[in-house]
Amino acid sequence: MKDRIGLIVRQDQEEYLERLLPKRDRLLVEMERYAEQHGVPIADPEVATFLEIAVRAVQANRVLEVGTAIRYSARARESDGAAALDLLRDLSIEIHALTWDLLRKANAISWAYKIAMYDAAYVALAEGVGFPLLTADEGLLKKMKGHSIVLRLRDLTVGERR
Repeated sequence: MKDRIGLIVRQDQEEYLERLLPKRDRLLVEMERYAEQHGVPIADPEVATFLEIAVRAVQANRVLEVGTAIRYSARARESDGAAALDLLRDLSIEIHALTWDLLRKANAISWAYKIAMYDAAYVALAEGVGFPLLTADEGLLKKMKGHSIVLRLRDLTVGERR
């Protein structure tokens, strides 16, 4: 059990997800070990499982994952970011380019909701590809209140609660 339960998913969700965890994939184990050794904050396996279940529950055929943890880790170096990118390349992640149309949409969202262009670009991309933007960023959620595509990650439920 983790020291900091409930930061992203509720404790009951985390405990349930721990029971579902399959044997860890070799690449994921390597990425987790690297993150641990280099002080890079990453999602726990339970959170990753939760996201996988959530994606299947809403039948998403594309997923947007945003990771800036390496850049903002107190101990990380540029070479750590490069090494992580090498590992991620093997996962065949779909990359979406920041197009002029996407930038125009992000600009409109940024001004309408008084959020940074960086955040607005992810909202615009989520709108463009047609799936929700799940976030644990409470500041963004507060500013985007009323916008149906931005959802609080920890509010997402899968199946019946007991």
